[in-house]
Parts: sequence; C-alpha cells; structure tokens
Amino acid sequence: MGEKKVRTRLYKLIAAILLTCVSIYGVLRYVSLSVADLYLTSIYDRMEEQAIQYANSFHFKLQADLQTLRAMAGMLQDHQDQEPQELLLSLQGACNASQFIRLGYFEEDGSGFRLTFREEGVVPVALDQLPTELQDVAAKAWAGSSAYSQAFYDSHLDAKVLASATPVYSHEQICGVLVSAVETDVYAQILSSIKAVSPLGTAAIIYNSGNVVASTRVYSLSGFYNLFDSTYLSDEIKAQYGACFADPEVSFFQFVYQGDTCYNCVLPLDTLPGASIVITDTDHGISNAVSEVVRMAYTMVALFALASVAVILAALWMLRRYRADLSQVAYFDRLTGAYNKAKFLLLLEEKLDQPWPCAVVSINIRKFKYRNELFGSADSDLLLKEISDLLRQHIRPGEFFCRDTADRFLLCLKEAEESAVKVRLHALFVHTDQMAGTMHPNYPLYFYCGCAFRADCAGEDPQQELMSHVMMALGIAKQGHQTTISFYNAQLHKQETMQNYMENHMEQALHEGAFHLFLQPKIRLEDGALGGAEALVRWMYNGVAIFSPDQFIPLFEHNGFCVKLDYYMVEQVCRQIRAWLDQGLPLVPISVNQTRLLFHQKNYPQRLRDIAAAYQIPPSCITLEILEGMAMEDVELVQHCVEELHSYGFRISMDDFGTGYSSLNTLGSLRIDELKLDRSFMVQAKQDQKGNHRKILESIIQLSKKMNMTTVAEGVESADSEQMLQALSCDFGQGYYYSKPIPVLEFQQRYLEPSHPA
Repeated sequence: MGEKKVRTRLYKLIAAILLTCVSIYGVLRYVSLSVADLYLTSIYDRMEEQAIQYANSFHFKLQADLQTLRAMAGMLQDHQDQEPQELLLSLQGACNASQFIRLGYFEEDGSGFRLTFREEGVVPVALDQLPTELQDVAAKAWAGSSAYSQAFYDSHLDAKVLASATPVYSHEQICGVLVSAVETDVYAQILSSIKAVSPLGTAAIIYNSGNVVASTRVYSLSGFYNLFDSTYLSDEIKAQYGACFADPEVSFFQFVYQGDTCYNCVLPLDTLPGASIVITDTDHGISNAVSEVVRMAYTMVALFALASVAVILAALWMLRRYRADLSQVAYFDRLTGAYNKAKFLLLLEEKLDQPWPCAVVSINIRKFKYRNELFGSADSDLLLKEISDLLRQHIRPGEFFCRDTADRFLLCLKEAEESAVKVRLHALFVHTDQMAGTMHPNYPLYFYCGCAFRADCAGEDPQQELMSHVMMALGIAKQGHQTTISFYNAQLHKQETMQNYMENHMEQALHEGAFHLFLQPKIRLEDGALGGAEALVRWMYNGVAIFSPDQFIPLFEHNGFCVKLDYYMVEQVCRQIRAWLDQGLPLVPISVNQTRLLFHQKNYPQRLRDIAAAYQIPPSCITLEILEGMAMEDVELVQHCVEELHSYGFRISMDDFGTGYSSLNTLGSLRIDELKLDRSFMVQAKQDQKGNHRKILESIIQLSKKMNMTTVAEGVESADSEQMLQALSCDFGQGYYYSKPIPVLEFQQRYLEPSHPA
C-alpha cells in the first residue's frame, strides 16, 4: 500500500476518532445537560408540588376556621336571650380545639366583648379601639360575608395574628359579628408538616412587601421579619425575590449562598392576596462532574419519585386527620359523642329536601338543674351519656339525633303520625326509667317533649319553621309536672301567628300611640274618697282592644319590648298628670307597673327622674309597683334601685304580695311605701272569717302600719269585702266593686271634674 494511501487512511482514522470523540463528547455533554435540566426541572416540579400542598393546607385551615366560626355564630343565634359574656365563655372549649387565641363579639354600634385564652374572663372592648385589620374584617361581616383579614401584629397579644369574622343572625337579620384570631405560628406548623428537599430547606408565607407571615424558620422578633431588610442577602438576590413577587404565576430562580446552590419557588396565594408561598432549598447531590450527574440521575429520579409519593401520602393522611379533628370539634358533642346542633341542622336541611315523612322531637330532662345541684355534675354527665346511648339504640336507619344544650336532645324521626311518635317515645322512656332506677332508685326521671311534623310547615324556610314549632310545643310541655309530650297543633299555630303579629307590629303600635292609658281607681276605705289610681295599658285599634294584656305582656317580657313600653307608660302618666294640673284639677297619685328588666337597665332611676322633670311633675305622685317575685330574685340590685328612686322622691309599692316567697327581712330592707295585697287574701279571709286566713290578713295590715306602709287590697268585688277591709283597718281598696279599668277621659269625668262627682 502506498505511503499516500496509508497517510490518507491514517487521516481518515484520525478524523473518525476525532469525530467519534467529538460525538461522544457531544452526546455526553448533551446527556449531561439534559439530565441536569431534567433534574433541575424535577426539583422545581417538586418544589411547586410542595408549594401547592402548602397553599391547599393553608386554604383548608382558613376555611376550617371560618366554618368553625360560623358554627359558633349559629350557637349565638339560638341563644340570643343570654348575655354575650356568657355565650363567649360557653364557646371557650370549641375555641381551644380550633386554635383560636381570641374570640370577640361586636354589635352594630361598635361595642362588644372579647375573650382571650391567655387571660381570664370576658372584657368589654370597642371595635374602633382595635387594629384596622380587625375593623375591616368586621365591616365585611356586617355586610353579610364571612371573611378573614391580612396578617398583622397584635401588640396586646405580642403575636402576629390572622383574624376571621362572620355575621351573627337573629330573625334573619344581622345582630352582631363574631371575630376570632389565630396566631400565624399555626400556619408555620402547617408549613413544617411537609419536609423539604434537604435539611437546610425552608418554607414561608411572605407578603409582597417582604413581611414574613409564617415560616419554618424561627425569627426572634416581636413584629414582622422583613425579607428585604435582611443583611444576609445581596441586593441582587432581593431584586430576584421582588421580581418573583410581582409575577402573578409561579416562578423559580436560584442563587449561590455560602457556597451552596439555593433553589427557590414562589407561588402566589389566591386565598391571601398580596402574599406568596416561598420555598427555598438546597441539594448537595448535584455535582459539576457530568459523569457523577449521569451516574446518579436515575437513582435520584427514583428517590425523588418515592419521596414525592411518601410526602403526598403523608400530607393526605395529615389533611384527613386534621379534617377529622375539625369535624369532631365543629359537629360533635364532646361529652356524649353525639352530633351537636350545627350538624343536626345540616342533616335536617338535607332531610327536608327529600320526600320522606319527618318529625322533630325535643327531649328535655325535667328539673335537670336541681338534679345537677343534688347529685353533682359528674353524675349529671353520666346521665347524659346514658341517655345518648339509649337514643342510639332507638334511632332507626335514616334518622339522627343531637345533644343541643345541657339537658336537651333533638331527634329527627321518619314518622308522620302523633301516635307513632308517642309509641316510640314511651318505649324510650321505659328504658330511661330502668336506667334511672339503677342510678338513683328513689329519684324518678321525668321528661318534657315538644314535637312537630314537616307536614305542618308551609313557609319558605321549613327548617326554621319546624324548629320554631318544636320550641313552641316544648314550652307547652314544660308546664306539666311529670313526663309530658306536646305536639304542635292548630291551637299552637294560632297562638304562634298571634305572637308573630304582635312582635311584627309592636314597634309600629308604640310609634302610633296604639297603647292607651287606662286607670283603675284606688278608694280610701276610711271615707270612700278617691285615693289614687293604677295605670294599666290597653292595645287599642279604632277604639277597640285587639289584644288583652295577658296576651301581649308575657310576650313583651320575653322579648324585652316591655322596657320601652314601661318607659312609655311612665311618660303617659306624667303627661296626663301635667294636663290635669294645667286644667286646675286635683293632683291624683298614680301607680305604674315596672317589669324586672327595667332594673337591669343602665341609669334606670335617673331616666324616670328625667321624665318626671320634663313634665314638671313631683315624683312623689308617682308610685312604682314591683312584683314580689322580682324583689326576691335579686334583692341587692332591687334595693339599690329602690334607694335611688326614693332619693328622687318616687314611692315604691310591692304588688301581688302573698303570691310569692317574700320574707319579712326582705320586706323591711327594701323600704317599701305601699303593700298591695293579692286578691287571694281577700277570697281566703272572706271564706274563713274566724279562722287563720283572716288573722293572717289582719296581722299583715297591722304590721304594715307599724312599718309605715300603706296597704291596698286588690280584688274588692262586693260590699261585704269592703266592710271586712274597713274592719281590719286596710287603707285602700281596688277592684270591680268600685270600677273596672277605664279610659282617662271617663276617669276624669267621673272622679275629678266638679260636675261629675265621684
């Protein structure tokens, strides 16, 4: 072979070798870069997955807190007759389980109360004194939306917090807002629940301003740690963070810090506008040597896949457990393990959407409070657990029950007939009797039950209507003495309709002057002259009484409207006395009834003084009548008000004396000016003129004189009754024998005007 040919082949071989080397190098380089890019992509993909998990966990926590807060608001809605302080304290257990560190309730005027679980008791607080973030989220709740705030630093708690708020409804109207606060450290715990790529990895929730809301890294600061104030990061790195915060999509970047490559993922949070999930991690397994990358690539991919699956499974398990814990707090009674009312109402709503028969039953233990005081709370708790267990045995498929309040259970039964419900309840009570006999053989267990059927509800909100029917039937059953079952029927419907009408029109009636002043004279028994009058209210329309006092007075005492009505009646009396004086007619002392709620009103005595002063009426011509039972309920409160009323010149009368349990000590300490004897004294003394009843009446009258109290006998209906009272030296008589309650004009003509002598 010639030299030229050999040289040509040699050149070709060298070229082939070089080409092969270049090709091998190119392939290796390509593989190296591809694997490196793939590996980098896998890292970023994993970081993005982690960021999404963090975001989902964060979103789930926020929604869970709002759901818990709504459940608490539902509890407040069902107990509007209780004081806000008591309701907040009753929610403390649920708050602890929900990781709330503070709970507050605010009314429309901005006043309210808050309960902080690092301190003791409920304290009053004004909304405008609280941080702006709390005021903003409360405003959203007043607008009808549940919402949560931006994270902020609470100097009182010395903690970073995130607040939530939800409206509290009463009769479909917002009556207040419930606000809770959770430390942002709770969200740091959520971030810490998922491990990063390496031990040096961190995760944080950071606002675009750089303030760190929560992080797996601990910062020993009272307020917010700001990323852009960090002395450890260069301006270039801070600029990269700023660019990522401005990007509405997920973004990635990397930088070298102290010799380690740090990978960063920034994911904007939809649930917390202006904030992002930021994950920073390192990986010491990446080497500059291509061969090392190639050799470890498949192993790392496999490990990464396994780790991802493990992390996802762990996260799903933790989320499932966390959801179960929240469900246990929000929907289950902690003592009995039964559903609570919030869960019951959710199930009832689903039930009412189905074409099945439905009966709701409320079961209450009669005299449960007394039993609790007698045997202790531990025994009462055991009783409630036993009853709950019995209810589980009697509940059929598709039915459910809950423990509503201390001794109240609600049942939803698939029944449409009263007889079927009675049979099932009586069967239940047979077992409760057996159970009670083993606990306390000499102390029987009685219940009162209210029942209502879905078929009796015709309104747009059958759930609310059904529960209203149940409570009305329960109120009737409560009037019994042993185990009583009451069903909502046409009579109760008529009563409910009438009460709804009165509640819907009471404010209008007050504004339009439909509550008229009637007067019943008090006759001085010594000479038969007019000694005064009692003011009574009548609800009139076109000159006709449309409701009797025994129909609307108990309702007004229950819903609190009696406070407005009592002030209105005092003003009507003062206005009438002023009119008589301006006409030159005699000054007539008038008694006005005062309900128990007035004594709990702020500045009650001063307001009565101001009303009398406005009409230039001497308070001494106004006698304020209080019921005997009310004086016994809170002697100190009544005594304080009576003393202040006396200081202004008002006279005090104890009405219906003899129907309650007043003691002579109580009677003496209250400095009563007038004692009104209940008509039962009159009836008993008249029937037993030579027996003990007459002697008791005579002794009370004589004792009253010694205590400088005038006596008024109610229910005088005959001349014989008048003669007996005169013989016993009673001061005044009042009753139909003299006159029924009459309009003011008729009273004036009959008793005050000279042309119409009494």
